[in-house]
Amino acid sequence: MRKPKLSDWRDVVEGCNDLEVAQNTVSIEHPYTKKHADLFISEVRKNWTKKNNDYVFFIELKSEKKIIGGIALHDIEKTNRI
Repeated sequence: MRKPKLSDWRDVVEGCNDLEVAQNTVSIEHPYTKKHADLFISEVRKNWTKKNNDYVFFIELKSEKKIIGGIALHDIEKTNRI
């Protein structure tokens, strides 16, 4: 898992244009375009810099350097970090 990069847009578009993915997700438009991916990645990256409590991580298949998924963590309480 890692922080999203703007250059990940191709993998995001490819994954989100999978009809099964789109049908099982409330917020993914279909067809999903570069514009959608750029906006999404920009927004989740802003959340990292705002130091708020919401983070999106991308899951990367390191052997292929390809994004294969993502996970969002919400309401992270930073006062109990170990």
